[in-house]
Amino acid sequence: GDEDTILHTSDGGKTWGAQQTAKPGHTPRILNAVAFVDESIGWAGGSLGVLYVTSDGGGTWRPQSTGVKEGILDLHFLDRAEGWAVGGRGIILHTTNGGGAWETQHSNDSHLWAVHFADATHGWAAGDAARLLITNDAGERWSPIELPIESSVYDVHFVDTRRGWLVSLDGIIMRSTNGGLTWSRQESPTRQTL
Repeated sequence: GDEDTILHTSDGGKTWGAQQTAKPGHTPRILNAVAFVDESIGWAGGSLGVLYVTSDGGGTWRPQSTGVKEGILDLHFLDRAEGWAVGGRGIILHTTNGGGAWETQHSNDSHLWAVHFADATHGWAAGDAARLLITNDAGERWSPIELPIESSVYDVHFVDTRRGWLVSLDGIIMRSTNGGLTWSRQESPTRQTL
């Protein structure tokens, strides 16, 4: 959240405590995304490319350098080593060493709000102006897919390499059964942004 705030619960959400807040003399950032691969290892990313990592379930957080100034809007890690971050100006970052170093795979595009990988090679990134990018080679190449909508896509998730969903403005829910190449609209109970 705001001012580098990370909250934690150990009782299923009945109570919450701050694990991290902005330090005195430190410029506070807004944290937008969090990803954990197990109960100990996790990352939190936010404005101006800020990234924090924890190895003790959030007891302590230490900064990692992404090497970019674009905001981190979503994170996805497969394991303790390999992960992706997406964000402002269409940035897609990739790490194979737990965030110790990040490589830019894509940039200079519409903001990307979401990233998801079904396995080590098949991934999707979604964002503003109905932007959807697909990779079948761990992000070496990202290919745009035309969606039958015009609004921004705020999340994308696949349960395997073929079946996935995305959500958008006006309660739009779409489903793909062929790895994201084509999409069909599903019934939605709301017109609110998802």
